[in-house]
Amino acid sequence: MLYHKFSLGDSRTLIAELYEDEIITFCPTCGKEHQLEPEEIADIINRGSDFVGTSYFCNGCYIKVVK
Repeated sequence: MLYHKFSLGDSRTLIAELYEDEIITFCPTCGKEHQLEPEEIADIINRGSDFVGTSYFCNGCYIKVVK
């Protein structure tokens, strides 16, 4: 089992179970929610990237960026 641990800012810590179907991101252009697949998470790690510097665009915004 994997967990996500984070501080609530008032000296309390929250630990939550992490399930692969609950990992999401948001399109940096329009804010649309996108669920990450385990293969996408593995790709981020295998490329040596970090989660903070990684963005996933929705299809509509990706097409606008590529044009």
